[in-house]
Amino acid sequence: MTLFRAQEIHAIYAHMGTSLGWEPLVPLLNIREVPGDHDSLVREPNVHVLGRLLREALDEAQREASGEVRWTGSR
Repeated sequence: MTLFRAQEIHAIYAHMGTSLGWEPLVPLLNIREVPGDHDSLVREPNVHVLGRLLREALDEAQREASGEVRWTGSR
């Protein structure tokens, strides 16, 4: 599973760490940081970075599904 998270975290979520509380539920969590905050990561110019990271994650998932590579769980 991949978590796309904003680089700028609102103060109320800072105590949750980089996984924003997901890591206990998803031990092999892959975290991708996108410039901006929760709102601006889907706006220019950050949306281009988000799009690239989404494409990379989808390509990786497709390779895994086809048996080309196995994800190591590294972040």
